Amino acid sequence: MERADHLADAEALVRQIIEIRKRVSGQDHPQTLLAMSDLGRILNQEERAPEAEAVHRPTLAVQQRVLGPDHPNCVSTMDGLAMALRRQHKLDEAEKLCRRALDISSRILGPEHPTTLMEMGNLALIFEWHKQYQDAERLQRQVVAISRRTLRPDHFNTIVAMNHVAENLHLEGRDAESAALFRETAEIQRRTLRPAHRYTLSTLYNLACVLATDHKSAEALSVLRDVVGKGFAHADDLESDPDFKSLRGDARFKAIIEEVKQRDAAAPKTK
Repeated sequence: MERADHLADAEALVRQIIEIRKRVSGQDHPQTLLAMSDLGRILNQEERAPEAEAVHRPTLAVQQRVLGPDHPNCVSTMDGLAMALRRQHKLDEAEKLCRRALDISSRILGPEHPTTLMEMGNLALIFEWHKQYQDAERLQRQVVAISRRTLRPDHFNTIVAMNHVAENLHLEGRDAESAALFRETAEIQRRTLRPAHRYTLSTLYNLACVLATDHKSAEALSVLRDVVGKGFAHADDLESDPDFKSLRGDARFKAIIEEVKQRDAAAPKTK
């Protein structure tokens, strides 16, 4: 709820900025277009993909005309449009945009620039949605290798790519490798973020999913108790996640869900 409120506030503010920039600088001014791209990104975060597409598509067309087709601002808007398309399962067009953005970034910024690595990761997500898990894994491993060398082994972008590799290993049915990589990633996050950070908890949650799928119930429950003890508060996810199918009849799993529900009921409600 708190995140939704923040996004709603951000959307309202960006819409005000857009109107001011249109009035002062014109609707085709680069700063106006940049604000439009920001609006589309917020709409994506709010899971309003059709509206995000309706903002990003005309914005990109104007940016390409005003700034040139290879401008970095165009790459950013391509990302947003590709994300909106991916969420609507328009995967073929999304893949074309991701490949185009990756090509521009590689040529203009360089093959190891952080933006280029981000584009590689975005293309890997398209492969994942296409169920091309090995292709996705291969690309994400390249991102990890470059990030470790050019950024740091514990850089946030490196950790994100490591998590994606672990997810693809899980989707490929290679659960032992997936679990090992999730554990490694979580250990880095404990050091660089904090044990109860939401990204750390997300990684540990994914580790529990892998362990449960691999029928390692005791380990999965131990990880889940740790996650819940540090503030995880999504009982619906625990109840509906298919990865926890093997735990459904386990009284210990039911107790964990009940603990989350009771804590959520006792928490003060925010508007």
